[in-house]
Amino acid sequence: MSEVTNIKSKVRDLPNKPGVYLMRDKLGRVIYVGKARSLRKRVGQYFHPSRAMRWDPKTQALIGSIADFEVLVVKSEPEALLLEGKLIKEYKPRYNAMFKDDKRFLMVRINPGQEPAATQINIVLNWTEEVRKR
Repeated sequence: MSEVTNIKSKVRDLPNKPGVYLMRDKLGRVIYVGKARSLRKRVGQYFHPSRAMRWDPKTQALIGSIADFEVLVVKSEPEALLLEGKLIKEYKPRYNAMFKDDKRFLMVRINPGQEPAATQINIVLNWTEEVRKR
């Protein structure tokens, strides 16, 4: 089975659930980490021929470098966001810009007086200034 056929087969088997995906090159190195509301839809977009012409040069280079991928299914989108940030810091993938240099901190504010569905997620660029304001 060819590499492209194998990838397309894996995409068809993906769940319509939130999660994180790791794109790997031919050497098995993680080159991109992303999150998705629906893993099947998001990962499938990378391998859809009609979308190829719309990608910018950096994304086209990323897609050309993908030899395999893996996914991690999570319970919710906020959980996917947190896991994505953790994996980017861990692997430092070539095609991810955010979180790679440890200069951005992912902060989650949970207000016990609100319903759980009202979760607010902010990326704070300068953590020390944010702490001093409080």
